[in-house]
Amino acid sequence: TTKLFVKRMTGGTVTALDRVDELLEAFMRDPCRRGHAQSNVSLVFKLKDIDQATDRSLLAQLQRYKVVNAEDIMDRNNRSSVDTVLAKYLRLKNAAAQNKVDKNRVDYKLLLLLRHGEGWHNLAKWEVYGPESWKKYHSTHAQWKDPHLTSKGVQQAKTLKRDLQCVAPYLDRVVCSPLHRALQTMQYAVLPLIECNGEPNASRGRGAANGKLHQFRVPVTVLEYARERVNHHACDSRNDFTTIKQQWKHYAFEYEGFETDHDNQWTDHDEAREKLWRRGAKLMEYVWSHSGDIVVYSGHCDMIMSLMELIEGMPFYKPPNGVCMPIIITTVERRS
Repeated sequence: TTKLFVKRMTGGTVTALDRVDELLEAFMRDPCRRGHAQSNVSLVFKLKDIDQATDRSLLAQLQRYKVVNAEDIMDRNNRSSVDTVLAKYLRLKNAAAQNKVDKNRVDYKLLLLLRHGEGWHNLAKWEVYGPESWKKYHSTHAQWKDPHLTSKGVQQAKTLKRDLQCVAPYLDRVVCSPLHRALQTMQYAVLPLIECNGEPNASRGRGAANGKLHQFRVPVTVLEYARERVNHHACDSRNDFTTIKQQWKHYAFEYEGFETDHDNQWTDHDEAREKLWRRGAKLMEYVWSHSGDIVVYSGHCDMIMSLMELIEGMPFYKPPNGVCMPIIITTVERRS
């Protein structure tokens, strides 16, 4: 796959490129490149072997919420715009607010699920090596630990910012995975919409001794348990906690759930789906129990798909890179 790619890049002459990063940098300069070119087959979610024995009864026990606007997200390639869903949400909230005397009145939250823009690992898997070669020979190499966004991924995140502009005045809270691609996506798509623009804000103050401190009018929390499914691939391992804080020292983030500095969750075994569901349920509980009715989550494919299983009435598909899935949620009765 690599030789064919280099042959196309060099007009027929196979050039020896010893380092993967050189290969990818050359690929990024290809004017014919169109971004994350997943095939239709790759977009069909395939359960891992370890998922076949998953205890589905646990899923029913963890389901505490349901989606109200399933019709807006049923089509993977043609979701309703954020402003359309926001208008629907505000109508529901206004109706609920007028019904304060009813003890059984329904409450709602608007959750904006962002899948990160294209990362270097996405590019390598789908456009350089191919998924089979990637998994068999390349994905565990340290080169791919906690990868950044490609230039295409950065542009996808900036496009998300335009999509989210309408909801910016209403945003109450932002939560994010600790993996760099999710943090970068939040950096370009969300943070410019909520930054205090240099205004003093003692309640949000925290950051670096030197340089500008980016402060925000709403809480921005990096949650350890909001990360991607922990597979054996190097791209799913995070940097040390001290490294993450150093990299983002100019941003007034809050951090929760980090038990160790080193990534003690990443192993050579894939995370069981039951454990992923429990993390997803914990994320949903965080969103519902904390103040704020309109919340952004900047994260990952498998985590978002676990939420699609945990939230009643949701469709189930693999979201592409750099998309926003706006869902209105409410609670369901707890099962005994």
